[in-house]
Amino acid sequence: MAAHPAFSSPKQLLDARHLRPRKRFGQNFLNDPRIASRIAAALPEDAFILEIGGGTGTLTIALAGIARELVVVEIDRDLSALLRDRFGAAPYAAICLTISPPRFSSSCCKLRLSGNAPC
Repeated sequence: MAAHPAFSSPKQLLDARHLRPRKRFGQNFLNDPRIASRIAAALPEDAFILEIGGGTGTLTIALAGIARELVVVEIDRDLSALLRDRFGAAPYAAICLTISPPRFSSSCCKLRLSGNAPC
């Protein structure tokens, strides 16, 4: 698997692009890579993973380390562009803007859904 981007804090990534969290999307950002690693560790290795709301990519990095295939859905166009810049060349992540059923290359029996949704 290709090397993934190193951890950068969500605040640094957002500030670099002059972005702010959007309340209308209920955005909250995972800022502890240790938590992201714990979430990823709870999923079976070699799974097909659909991440809802990739945000700045903290969870994406951890999921990419275990996923057979990873599809990231991000509705915010600015964050989608950020994710494309960080992961666009990575063979494990597909960044989507629309919510449509992803097409995984194999059966869905190992499909897992992940995200950092607000409570």
